[in-house]
Amino acid sequence: VYLVAVYMLYRRGWVQRVLSPRQRAWLMMGVMSIIGAFWGVTTWMAQAAGGDLSVLFLAACVTAGIAAAAMGFCNSCWPVSAAHYLTVVPLINVGFVLHGGPFAIIFAVFSLVYLLFLLQFSRAAEVSVMRSIWLRFENTALVERLREQTAQADEARAQAEVAKAQAEAASTD
Repeated sequence: VYLVAVYMLYRRGWVQRVLSPRQRAWLMMGVMSIIGAFWGVTTWMAQAAGGDLSVLFLAACVTAGIAAAAMGFCNSCWPVSAAHYLTVVPLINVGFVLHGGPFAIIFAVFSLVYLLFLLQFSRAAEVSVMRSIWLRFENTALVERLREQTAQADEARAQAEVAKAQAEAASTD
C-alpha cells in the first residue's frame, strides 16, 4: 500500500512540486529500503517454511536477481541504491546464518562479496551519471562561449567592411 501511494504521488506530480530534490532522495531511500527489507525477509520466510538449504538458496537467488534488477532503477543515486542493497543482502545473510552449516556460511560469504560488488558498481554508475551531467553543462557553456566569440568576430568583420568602404570612398574623392 505504501509503495502504491508513493507511486501515485509521483505519477500525479505532487512529489516533484512539493519536495526538494534532497527530500525526494530521502523518500526514495526509504522506499528502496522497504522494498529491500521485504525481499530480504522473504529469505527468512523461506528458511522458516522449509528449513532446507536449497529452498533458502533459491529464495536468495531470486532476491539477488531482484537486487540486480534494482540497479537500472536506482544506481544513478548511490544513497538510494545503497539503502536497497544494505537491507536486502544482510537480511539474506541472516537467513543463511540461522540455517547454519558450512554451505550456508559459504553462501553468506558469497552474498557479502555480491553486496560489495553491488555497492561498488552502483557508486561507479553514479559517478558516470554525474560526469555525464557535468560534461553536458560544460559543453553547453563551451557552445555559448563559441556563439559569443562568433558574434564578436562577425561584428568586427562588419566594422572592418564599413571602415574599408569608407576608406575607398575617401580615396576616390
